[in-house]
Amino acid sequence: MSDHQSGSDQSTSDMSDRIIAAQESIKKDIAALLDLPLEAKREKNESIKSMISYYAEETKAIEDRRNRLAEFAWQSLAITVTASAVVIALSISVFVKGLLLIILGAIIITHILKLFEYQSQSSFRYPFLEFPEFGNKWKWLSNGSPYLASMKTNPFTWRRSVREDQLNYLQGLEKLVAEYTEETIDTELQDNIIELYSLQVQNFYKNRFYLRLLKYDRYTPLIIFIMVLVYVITIVLLSYTSPGFAGFI
Repeated sequence: MSDHQSGSDQSTSDMSDRIIAAQESIKKDIAALLDLPLEAKREKNESIKSMISYYAEETKAIEDRRNRLAEFAWQSLAITVTASAVVIALSISVFVKGLLLIILGAIIITHILKLFEYQSQSSFRYPFLEFPEFGNKWKWLSNGSPYLASMKTNPFTWRRSVREDQLNYLQGLEKLVAEYTEETIDTELQDNIIELYSLQVQNFYKNRFYLRLLKYDRYTPLIIFIMVLVYVITIVLLSYTSPGFAGFI
């Protein structure tokens, strides 16, 4: 075994140990929280529920803005592709046509890159999904229910899959009723504080995702300027060094 592989295995083992230690520490902290007086737990629970509502609304707002960026990119991509076809068909000088195609091409490329990142963000797997015990809880999000998560979302399914989803629906409802029946202030407080942190994490990622998409709009003018500058300088230099380019400009 090489030293590099040995070091990598050691690093992976160390990280696994740290993850296990963190989980155990969280369990102890939650146990300490649940040892608080009843009135203190109720006050904290209400505060946590209000913060859950706040982060849920904030996350929805930033997700709406992220989606609007993608919608604009799709619309702009369609317009610039159409405009490129029109420019190619125009009877104008090669220099001007090349200049316009460079500008439109830069816009097309940045929009394609933006949309590719948007799709990658949409399929991103959040860290809390790896820890069901410390992830989305049954009350707040659909993926907190194993029965809902098992339902098939493909509309082109066999009848057997439809029947399985019907069973998942009933079992999910049964579990929801049972969870509410068995819920105590301790279990509610524990679930809520975990859900609050999950929403904080989601909000963090959604904000960073949104800012990453904005960078394409911010850098597009600079990219266009550099490409046009290089194009113009290249044509000017060629016009001086190659007499055949004299009528190109």
